[in-house]
Amino acid sequence: MQWLGIGAVVAADVALIGAVLHLLVGWPGPVAAVAAGASLAVPLGLIAGDSSLLAPHGGRLLVHVLSTAGFSLVVAAVYVVIVLGLGRAPSSAADRQMLGLSMLAAARGA
Repeated sequence: MQWLGIGAVVAADVALIGAVLHLLVGWPGPVAAVAAGASLAVPLGLIAGDSSLLAPHGGRLLVHVLSTAGFSLVVAAVYVVIVLGLGRAPSSAADRQMLGLSMLAAARGA
């Protein structure tokens, strides 16, 4: 059951990151395709839960996955509120590139 939770959290987190990136910098283009691809994490989690080697480690990994997903949710919310809340969305390619690189730096800092 923990591996199902891991798959669901990973799928939701990837879909959230894709949606925020699309909203802020216009990449990736087809957000629905990213969300559909991310949903593959759920059956992969079920398969991993059936493995006798991986099943005992589900609880520990679930804690780390929830922590990472929570951090990405907070970072995404801050970027959306600051960038779009202040009313100045990135307009040029250089602005979008700088915003994308700063998001990458925030993710790397985690």
